[in-house]
Amino acid sequence: MNELILSITAWDIANGLAVIAQVLFWLILLACIFGQAPTVVLMLWVTRKGVRVTELLLRAWHCRNQKREAIGYLRRAAFELMPVYPIS
Repeated sequence: MNELILSITAWDIANGLAVIAQVLFWLILLACIFGQAPTVVLMLWVTRKGVRVTELLLRAWHCRNQKREAIGYLRRAAFELMPVYPIS
């Protein structure tokens, strides 16, 4: 029973992360179209991250029968979307 709850939660989180990544991509793309040149670098970063996250989500979908492996891919996807802050 706990595995079912964990897997549903993991899929919900993955769907939420995918929606957030899509919204960020389109907002940054619109900012670039309307002349915000410094965001071009940020858009490229989001695009590269978006491709990696999409790849991990697809791998999780393909091995959805092996829950442990699928949850591992979902965790990696979530980690890819986390911002990296320098340690001072």
